[in-house]
Amino acid sequence: MNPLDKLIRPFIFYGPIYYLFDILIKMGSGKAFASACSMSFFSHHVITLLFLPLAVYSKHVPWFIIVFILL
Repeated sequence: MNPLDKLIRPFIFYGPIYYLFDILIKMGSGKAFASACSMSFFSHHVITLLFLPLAVYSKHVPWFIIVFILL
């Protein structure tokens, strides 16, 4: 494991948990589809909840990290 992974993972661990609770609260309160803004915010959280764990817990270094390090 990359030493940077050990440093960063504790800070981004709460992300998927936050998105899950936010989705449950929005659906439970009925505010997920109240307006165009809240609907887009809700859909952002659903999509992020699906793909964030793949980025956080993957065993490879994403291309944007490599580019950032090279810059």
